[in-house]
Amino acid sequence: MKRAWILILLVLAGAAFAQSKTWRWQGTDGVVHYSDKPPPPGARNVQEFSATGNVIDNDPLSYAVRKAAADHPVTLFTAPNCADDCKTAREYLSSRSVPFSELLMNKEDDLAGYRKIFGPEEAMVPSITVGNTQKTKGFEKGQWKKMLDLAGYPAVGGRVLPTATPR
Repeated sequence: MKRAWILILLVLAGAAFAQSKTWRWQGTDGVVHYSDKPPPPGARNVQEFSATGNVIDNDPLSYAVRKAAADHPVTLFTAPNCADDCKTAREYLSSRSVPFSELLMNKEDDLAGYRKIFGPEEAMVPSITVGNTQKTKGFEKGQWKKMLDLAGYPAVGGRVLPTATPR
């Protein structure tokens, strides 16, 4: 009888571990925390994750790409009359596995949004923004490569390049 109770307790303990929860939150000091205990009162951006058993990350994008995309999202500006250059730009971003949003400028509102970012001059496509600080008009592979490298996007082949330090 004693063995049966021990067996039941072990099964219940195992079930408790298999149904574990994890929390992510931002403290009042701005630091992001991860824990298996609930966040304290006043925590911001609270997220709760439940995991059953082993969890395998099967996202097709690498961690480096996901991190760069979260920190420095890429927006590609195109136009209906831009065929070859815009296709080349899309292919380049895809070759580096860079997730991007494409804004097709075919309305006056779209053009106004472009001018808010790039200035009042005539629109040039393709154009790109990487995060909130980097932008360039026209497709120039070397410039785009530099911008994506600085943002942490892996180079072709998935290798992450070291961050350049200003001199």
